[in-house]
Amino acid sequence: MLDIAVREAVERILAEVREGKKLTDSEVTLLLVGELARRVDELRDSLNRRIDELKDGLNRRVDDSRDMVVTVVKALEKRIEGLEDRIEGLEGRVGALEGRVGGLRVRLGGLELRFLRSSLM
Repeated sequence: MLDIAVREAVERILAEVREGKKLTDSEVTLLLVGELARRVDELRDSLNRRIDELKDGLNRRVDDSRDMVVTVVKALEKRIEGLEDRIEGLEGRVGALEGRVGGLRVRLGGLELRFLRSSLM
């Protein structure tokens, strides 16, 4: 509201200047206030544009970072799945080795019995 009043006063004073009238001190002051208000508006608009540019740039960087994190997480998930498969394979091999060791124990037990029987006879 004040901005509109200052703008209208400045326009009225500028009309007086065009007519060649002398300005009072208060009219000169109003012209200066009007010019300051215009410059403040320009500065505010410039700052708002710069803030918007920075915000957009920051949003892009956040999005890029998020995308990178998602990519890394997916790659890690694939690696974990591969490791799980390898662990399952190793578990199978360990189970097979346990079976073979158990079979060897049985055979060794049988050999020990035969050895003991043959030494006692």
